Amino acid sequence: MAGNIKVSEMLDTFTESAVIAISGCIMAVLGISLFSVNDFSFVSDGKFQSKNAATIILIFSFLIAAGVSLLVDTLVRETIATMSVVNIAGSVLMISRVSVNLLVKKWTLFDEESIIIYFLAGLLIYL
Repeated sequence: MAGNIKVSEMLDTFTESAVIAISGCIMAVLGISLFSVNDFSFVSDGKFQSKNAATIILIFSFLIAAGVSLLVDTLVRETIATMSVVNIAGSVLMISRVSVNLLVKKWTLFDEESIIIYFLAGLLIYL
């Protein structure tokens, strides 16, 4: 039956999506350490940068990120290959919440809701 999706295909899709989600979160958190951008400026190394400097920094940041993302992707794939579906779901939940808290400067890692999420994610990882 051509319209039926097999459980193994759904698991493969879930696993691939988890690799992308976890790798993306890790890269987003790493990316905020290189530079920041807003409507009016480009800041790197704690200093405002000119357009020319910003262009060079951006190019080198992309080159570094490309290399690092290949390494991150490989490590995440190898780690996820050893996990159950429940463990993967817990890992995605944990890393996503930590990433969101790190990306928004005024949010803390250990607010009440985050602690509950970490606890639930930890349970899923432990199971």
